[in-house]
Amino acid sequence: MKRTRLYGQELKGVIFDKDGTLFNYRLVWRDVLSSTVSAVLTALGKEDTPQLHDSFLSLLGITPTGVNPHGLVFTHNHCKTFLKMFGFCVRHRINLFIVPMLYKKALRNTQKQISRTLESMDFAPQIALFTRLKDHGYRIGIITSDTAESCEVFLSHMGLASLVDFIATRDHEVKRKPHPEAFHEFCRMTGLSPGQVAVVGDTDTDMLFARRGKAGYIVAVLSGSNDVPKLTRLSDVVYPDILSINDDTRFFPR
Repeated sequence: MKRTRLYGQELKGVIFDKDGTLFNYRLVWRDVLSSTVSAVLTALGKEDTPQLHDSFLSLLGITPTGVNPHGLVFTHNHCKTFLKMFGFCVRHRINLFIVPMLYKKALRNTQKQISRTLESMDFAPQIALFTRLKDHGYRIGIITSDTAESCEVFLSHMGLASLVDFIATRDHEVKRKPHPEAFHEFCRMTGLSPGQVAVVGDTDTDMLFARRGKAGYIVAVLSGSNDVPKLTRLSDVVYPDILSINDDTRFFPR
């Protein structure tokens, strides 16, 4: 799905989000988040409540058949996150102040599970795409709200670490998306103008980040939040996943 927009400069750089962009979010995180929710409910003495488990998982963004585009993992607004979590805890009579602490603790203990999941997946198509971009002279950046440690684990297991020129995570001293500070940092580091840089992401936050940075091309993929209405409205083009870039003449002119 493409939108009409006048393009100026030739693309020479591309910034990718990580989760839900470089890979299908649900395939990687479904079981990990399910285990995390189980650990939280066990700590709360509510381990024998499958309906509550599914409701909590949906709140995060994973449903039995797909994703919830309004889930907390796709929401980067702290106020909205708090209000959704508050409403959930009130409905289910759960201590609001304990749940976030238990969730973060349980998530930290899933590192081995994440590694096993990644090791079982084939990322050869992503490696081929990144290699092709590098062969065409692109500078590649990863800007994510994840931690530096987690980002390093993912890129290493995916075989992409050596193909990336710039990484910004929540640990870096830059403002988080949708603030464009990390975008401008990538431009300064690479010597590119904003119009020479494409941004590829899976959430409306990624799209707003690109727009505020005045990116030359904004690409949405449906492998993450799958929020088609918002992504269509805020992007230049919407693809099923990043592999569709291989056929995009903005990246690879014929």
